[in-house]
Amino acid sequence: MKRLLNMKIFVSVVLIAIGGFWLHLANQLGTGKTGDQSTWGTTATLPKFILTLFIICNAIVLILEIRNALKAAEAEKDPLDIKSLKISILMMAIIFAYAFVIDYLGYIVSNIILVFIALWLFGERNWIRLVALPVGVTAVLYAVFKYVLLVSLPGLWFL
Repeated sequence: MKRLLNMKIFVSVVLIAIGGFWLHLANQLGTGKTGDQSTWGTTATLPKFILTLFIICNAIVLILEIRNALKAAEAEKDPLDIKSLKISILMMAIIFAYAFVIDYLGYIVSNIILVFIALWLFGERNWIRLVALPVGVTAVLYAVFKYVLLVSLPGLWFL
């Protein structure tokens, strides 16, 4: 039973709980004068859709990790890796800090820094990729949010 309690399973359960709490908060958005829940793309429906996808993806990851832990238990291999545990905790702290910094640095700068740090933590050492991927991912996400979903993103605090 101890082998089923690895960090990846714990993180998946915590993320599902956080997603459920955020979904509860998103359900409260429609109760005020923030938008009509019957129309797609309002302030009430987009967070619910995104959070539902977030919960579903984490549930899939949880199921896959339980299967992997069961296979590892059968093979008598320890699924807990201290390095990946530290990286997971550090990445959760960085995402938590990102949520606070985005209001001051804006979406573009904050997202480029977040993707750069994530790539670095997960082992990418090629400087071309470390610069090109964060800029490219941020540009694509900015275009999708700004021009497709018509969502305004936080800018720099002095603009």
